[in-house]
Amino acid sequence: VGIGTGFISLRFLREGNLIFYSYIFILVVLTLILGLGVTVNNAQSWLRIGGVSIQPSEVAKLGVIFVLAKYLYRRHVDIANIRHVLMSLLYAGLAGLLVLRQPDLGS
Repeated sequence: VGIGTGFISLRFLREGNLIFYSYIFILVVLTLILGLGVTVNNAQSWLRIGGVSIQPSEVAKLGVIFVLAKYLYRRHVDIANIRHVLMSLLYAGLAGLLVLRQPDLGS
């Protein structure tokens, strides 16, 4: 993964909507976990696709970091504005609340 990310243009990530759409996809998958997730050790935090189990909360950590980085990069001049602080909390809070519902707090 690390070598592959070296070939991604930062301009593409800054100007495109891939990060935002990936974040939305992560939120949808975290929501699906609530109904379709596999329970392991009393936590419904795994998604089984075929014979492979994945824990979307691990991907959600990176998604939140990327979406916040992009959001704050575009607003670095007004970063002290309360609106931008609240939007940052909203981005992190949506994913955080969905992870708390699992309730795998190790994530």
